[in-house]
Amino acid sequence: MSAYPGAAVGLDVTPLGAEQTGIGRYTYELLGALWRLGPDGAVVAVGNRGAAHVRLPDLSGADRGVLGPRLPSRAAWTFGALPWWLPRAGLGVFHGTSYYAPIIGPVPTVVTFHDMSVLACPDRHPRARVVRAQALLGRVARHASAIITPSAFSATEIVRWLGVPAERIHVVPGAAAGTFSRPLDTATIGAVAARFGLQPGFLLCLGTVEPRKNIGRVLEAAARLRRGGAPVRVVIAGRLGWGFRPILEQARALGLEGAVRFVGFVSDADLRGLMALASALVYPSLYEGFGLPVVEAMAAGLPVVTSRTGALAEVAGGAALLVDPYDTDAIADALQRASLDGDLRAVLRRRGLARAGEFSWERSARETLAVYATVIGSSGR
Repeated sequence: MSAYPGAAVGLDVTPLGAEQTGIGRYTYELLGALWRLGPDGAVVAVGNRGAAHVRLPDLSGADRGVLGPRLPSRAAWTFGALPWWLPRAGLGVFHGTSYYAPIIGPVPTVVTFHDMSVLACPDRHPRARVVRAQALLGRVARHASAIITPSAFSATEIVRWLGVPAERIHVVPGAAAGTFSRPLDTATIGAVAARFGLQPGFLLCLGTVEPRKNIGRVLEAAARLRRGGAPVRVVIAGRLGWGFRPILEQARALGLEGAVRFVGFVSDADLRGLMALASALVYPSLYEGFGLPVVEAMAAGLPVVTSRTGALAEVAGGAALLVDPYDTDAIADALQRASLDGDLRAVLRRRGLARAGEFSWERSARETLAVYATVIGSSGR
């Protein structure tokens, strides 16, 4: 059977912007991998903005634009404009890469649900986001011909919260971008250290600064260790998200100025340099549907400390130091071990590299194509 399903697929590139966090990175890497598999025109970028406003994968200068109607509101674009535009564009499937897809219309839809945190943990999201999800996610799921999610944990959560039959859910893991596995020379690493004013040996936290990422307990654990004389330093890389102010205030209240640095959103190149300078990634998130930073750090050879809850233990696959994310003492112990135990870091580095090698965006693209083929086949197109 051909790798491609035989009908053009429109892939939603709305999440692509200048600063790509997890969903944007998923969309960018998946689209690039699908395009590399070819042929041209089999998968097209669909969005409510032109190519000048989104960051598309660069494939040897190929002229690839963004199709679709232009509306300022994503809701009006998804639920109002797309149902009539998609059949006129001759697309065989629409793939909503970030939770939302049309809930009416003749064109079959595939939708990626990255996790169910907005329903499972509503107190960790803005109220407007929760209300919108409660009103729409079930309808999107019922209309979709297939649902893609990155972990078995998320698949069970989708069944639990949306009542979707398990046979309509397809687990397709993500992967680290190639930049994370490429070695860096000392000059590049030194330039990153100078740009951020950092010395090697810090613990790296990665992700949007918001309550779900559990940064508050990392701060408390670091403060406890420093009170005991351990010279722990933490660098937090990620944009400021919903509910960030209490986290910044907590760092000040704990007297962590100089010991904790919030460096904001960083480019992939700078992030790779930070990983080369760090002792370990600390990612004790309270709820994740996959946890892409874990795989990225492992691909870079950086030891990982992460949660034993949600999908993180599943993704780590025995290659990380796992903690109870609600236990500050356990987090503190893990931080100390990751900072001081060189033998442990060597073991985690070796296991992490092997685990990261089990994921690839080519694999993700091929498995996604198989979902498209199933949907097109069942629709008779």
